[in-house]
Amino acid sequence: MFMKTEARSLIQAAILSAILLSAGAIIGCKAPKLATGGVYAPTNSVGEVVYYDLGLALTDASYKFAYETALSPLKFEKDNRTAIFALSPSVGLAVKQALDKVRAEIWTIDQRWAAARQAYKANPTPAGLSTLQTILAEIERIIPVVQSQLAPVYQVLATKTITIKTLNP
Repeated sequence: MFMKTEARSLIQAAILSAILLSAGAIIGCKAPKLATGGVYAPTNSVGEVVYYDLGLALTDASYKFAYETALSPLKFEKDNRTAIFALSPSVGLAVKQALDKVRAEIWTIDQRWAAARQAYKANPTPAGLSTLQTILAEIERIIPVVQSQLAPVYQVLATKTITIKTLNP
């Protein structure tokens, strides 16, 4: 079934998704302390916690949130690419090309994050944690870049009514 939808509804849906993602990240952690036996609170052979690594726990959570926040607009663009090109081929092409570069950059950062995290887990040092925090800062700097790349799409959407295919009859 096809349904006419105001561009404003799409923008509101994107904003609502971002808010729900943020709320889920904030509400998700209910334990008052780190669980023993994991990477954040490793234990020795008799089950005693060797140390609590709150720094790694917070950096991991922050990275996951920043990574998902950076990927959300990319997913929006990819899922709606056909509609964006239908509205404005020139805007669609410019946005796709710009976001493809950002996708490659995010992938590179994520690979560096994985390697640095693995190295930190093998030998937890302040320098290793600092490396993780530096990589976290890099992905956080990409978030406004990704959002600004979609600005032309939002401008086009604000002026037009589009037809989208819905799953519900």
